[in-house]
Amino acid sequence: MMILAHICAACNMLTNSWVDALMHRHPSIAALCFWGIGMLSYYQDAKYQLIQWAIISQIFSGICLTALVVFGFTHGQWLNFLVLPGLVWLQFHLTKRWWAGPGKWW
Repeated sequence: MMILAHICAACNMLTNSWVDALMHRHPSIAALCFWGIGMLSYYQDAKYQLIQWAIISQIFSGICLTALVVFGFTHGQWLNFLVLPGLVWLQFHLTKRWWAGPGKWW
């Protein structure tokens, strides 16, 4: 019985975590963080010339940018449309530079 109580407490802690709260209250910030994770993943893929994983990382980052557009319209977060052109520019140029010179940050 005690083990079941610990399992229920762990499940409750996971569902009420700060990550879950962040994703529900501020979805644009979560999408922006996931975009950053996708770009860091792409950096590693370019560094080790893993083409298949680099494509997946770029698709994931593109989905996160699309999510920023959707959250901008659906939640009325118009700041997303000011940030988005810079992120698209950054993704394009970092992708090009990281693949040309693996291991370089810029």
